[in-house]
Amino acid sequence: MAVLETAIADDPRYCHYTFDATWGTCEEAALMENGSGDDFSVLFASAGVLIRGFDHESAMSPYGRDDEQAWPGVIDEVPAALRPLLDEPVFCDKGIDAPRVTACLWREADDTAWRTASRWSLSPTATRAAPTTSAAQPSPAAPALSSTPTPGTRHL
Repeated sequence: MAVLETAIADDPRYCHYTFDATWGTCEEAALMENGSGDDFSVLFASAGVLIRGFDHESAMSPYGRDDEQAWPGVIDEVPAALRPLLDEPVFCDKGIDAPRVTACLWREADDTAWRTASRWSLSPTATRAAPTTSAAQPSPAAPALSSTPTPGTRHL
């Protein structure tokens, strides 16, 4: 990922990559910041893996919304076991009561596929969708990411 990001970044000198094997109790984190306000993280925990991304210029940015909340539906279905990873203070800016996120996907330890929000709208005035009962179903984006990692290993 780092090589790809460096190849497509506007100025790769400002991209910073970090892997923290001691992010938290039984947690690891792979982080990227591009120096322009965009970042992503891949957070590994015993409960599963959570990937969050933030594009500060995206129409889906909390800063582009009057309520300064995450885009409706993007994080509403994140499982309770993984939600603390998303709510880490490092992913929230001072004065904003929401994580800095424009994209999110996850895979709980028992899942057979990656998941994303099953319902969200591109309309900035959309209301938050109620979580569906089919949250365990893979998202349309999941097939490209559905390889099963070998237990005990970490894949980025």
